[in-house]
Amino acid sequence: MYSIKYYLRYIKSKVLWETIYDKFFIQKTIKKSFINLKKLIILMKKIHINCLNFKKNILK
Repeated sequence: MYSIKYYLRYIKSKVLWETIYDKFFIQKTIKKSFINLKKLIILMKKIHINCLNFKKNILK
């Protein structure tokens, strides 16, 4: 038979590891979304430059 102390220690360690895992998962997700945001901004800049070039060509 296991003692109550053992169960408490087990629960405490499990909660700790889940918290650590969640923290890293959240950081990873934020990093991914930030990278996607940077890609989107670069794409928008390219589109903006292309639109400006298109306008210049039309106005010539």
